[in-house]
Amino acid sequence: MEIAAIGPGEFTLGFELVGIKTFNIEKAQEIKRLTKNEFGVIIIDDKTMGKLEDYERKELEDSIKPLFIVLSTENSEENINKLIKRSIGIDL
Repeated sequence: MEIAAIGPGEFTLGFELVGIKTFNIEKAQEIKRLTKNEFGVIIIDDKTMGKLEDYERKELEDSIKPLFIVLSTENSEENINKLIKRSIGIDL
């Protein structure tokens, strides 16, 4: 399985440099198209995720394959707790 990164150029540049496929898309239909590909993990920035409708965001957050990891430029303990809970199933 491969890893992909979704977001603006300044977010995806580092991922691109290490060989991860990157996409600059903001529409839910295009993001959903990626879920049908070979990607096992999709990293998406919080601003791109925030542009989606609530139901679209919830659908991506609940996805297991591929696993969506939302990275934020802000250090938020809430985001870290959500990621841990999704990963191991326990709320710390």
